[in-house]
Amino acid sequence: MVFLERLFENYFREYIKSNAVRGRENIEAEYLSALDVWKAAPNAALSGRSPLEYLGGLYASNGLAGYIDGVCKTGAKVGDVTSEFVDGIEPESARAEMLRGLFLTGCERARLFAVEKLASAAADGTTEFILDIIIAAEKYSAPVVDAAFNALKDGRQGLDCLIFKKTDGLQALRDGEAKDMLLDILSGYPTDAATLGLITQGFLSGENTVFYAGLLGRCGNVGSVGVLKEYLASKEPTREEYLEIRSAIERIGE
Repeated sequence: MVFLERLFENYFREYIKSNAVRGRENIEAEYLSALDVWKAAPNAALSGRSPLEYLGGLYASNGLAGYIDGVCKTGAKVGDVTSEFVDGIEPESARAEMLRGLFLTGCERARLFAVEKLASAAADGTTEFILDIIIAAEKYSAPVVDAAFNALKDGRQGLDCLIFKKTDGLQALRDGEAKDMLLDILSGYPTDAATLGLITQGFLSGENTVFYAGLLGRCGNVGSVGVLKEYLASKEPTREEYLEIRSAIERIGE
């Protein structure tokens, strides 16, 4: 398999030499123009096809996911041409399907690429697919789980209901990273009693006090003010805890 990333690296190295490009700023300025020319030009290493035509052939033969996984396994970054090609796959449902397949069969670096690309996809099932990664956080690497969280942290329509459905009303959640991430997401929605109860419970546990205080402030429930003030009165908070708790109280409005 021919990797475009290596081809362009060699091409650009020669481009810099032949055009006597000097200085980092000048090299960066030339990069995009060189890339635009290269990706559409016939290439002998690709049997006369352009890089874009090569990627089109891989996609048509269901080989694009395997190609991306291969690039990732070399330790290289997926190149801009490949990344842009993926972004341009239409319909969006077809792009999401390819990326889900890449996630399920690829190496860890390929999984990370897939999640980061899925974050911008609005195809049916994409939100649930990413949510499942967070729920099963112990199965995946930290960068992959963080990417899944970042994709959903700002909320999507119906995500709160989907979280409740997938976690049996939060009852199926065990203490740990997945629970904290989902509570973080839910705190951005109108807060129900179950969510507020779990956040309050986490705050009173004395573990990760700063995190849970921030969530209480974000929820904005007036009833949490008493809990926060009681903690300040009865405990000896660290400076960071004190500042976060005071900030939460002010955010709620008292």
